[in-house]
Amino acid sequence: MSITMKDLAYMAGVSRATVDRVLNKRGRVNIETEKRILALAKSVGYRPNLVAQALSSPNKAFHIGCVLAYVNPAFHSLVRNGIEDAIKELTVFGVKSTIESMMTLDVNEQLSHIEEMEKRGIHALIITPINDPKIVEKLQGLIERGIQVISVTAAIEGVNCLASIGCDHERSGRIMANLMHLAVRKPSKIAAFIGYDNMLGHELRVKGLRSAIKEKYPELSIEVIAKTHDDDLQTYIQTQYVLNNHPDADIFFYAGAGVYGGIRAICESSRRDQIMVFAYDLYDEARKYLKEGTLIPAALYQDPYNQGYTAVKILSDYLLYRKSPESNKIFTKTEILVSECL
Repeated sequence: MSITMKDLAYMAGVSRATVDRVLNKRGRVNIETEKRILALAKSVGYRPNLVAQALSSPNKAFHIGCVLAYVNPAFHSLVRNGIEDAIKELTVFGVKSTIESMMTLDVNEQLSHIEEMEKRGIHALIITPINDPKIVEKLQGLIERGIQVISVTAAIEGVNCLASIGCDHERSGRIMANLMHLAVRKPSKIAAFIGYDNMLGHELRVKGLRSAIKEKYPELSIEVIAKTHDDDLQTYIQTQYVLNNHPDADIFFYAGAGVYGGIRAICESSRRDQIMVFAYDLYDEARKYLKEGTLIPAALYQDPYNQGYTAVKILSDYLLYRKSPESNKIFTKTEILVSECL
């Protein structure tokens, strides 16, 4: 059963009005009494009746803006589902949201979406940020004006976000190196495919891969890094290029989207049986190769739904309870997928 303000007053030996003044900062209270009430509230996990507050104070409703990159629709649609489900749980508090989607990683387009959110009077922003100085400056400006910012699925440097939520990209690169070591067990050369230079997560995955190879797996080495723009067609073209020009590469590591395009190119190649593929968040056709245990021995799943859901929950704790997260880096679970997982 939840603790009420009346319960707190009884335990503290004061009136309910005194507890109300302390918790809602409505007037002066003896400093020792204030400390005792606050310590007691914390020890019993007291939270105010926000439903009553919301119903009695409709003018205090919060507006959360979301700007999501949809370069990988299968992944980011699950992020959006998590955000929307969490927002639905907050409607009783008057919380509303505006969600905008980007199909590209164009800096000017993202700036335009952020400015539109400002015009709508948002109190907080959830964003898949492009790692660019213009975006850094814009987001820092929001924060300085009291608009809280949470980055989701993608990291950004130089922004004091309330929290950054997503996969631990660098650690996931290290996990990939470990999986490659276990699956291949022979000297091998890696072709790494990243989506964009301005998506920091992809760079961190390759960084983690490099560091783990250097420290633990000397039989592995990175032969080439190709850019795919997280697009199936571009990934198909780049994979074909690597197949034709880097005959020693026998591990193909896809750090972003477009995996199915890469698999198509490999399956059309005479080198198909010589190659192993490691990737993230397999969807649709690409999953069958993992399920069959052919071509793809393992993949990593980043829990996209929970990334979106957690972003809203952290914001609601801050906006409604003034509770900051314990850390400004929230790493969601990274799950190793093998055929038996499916």
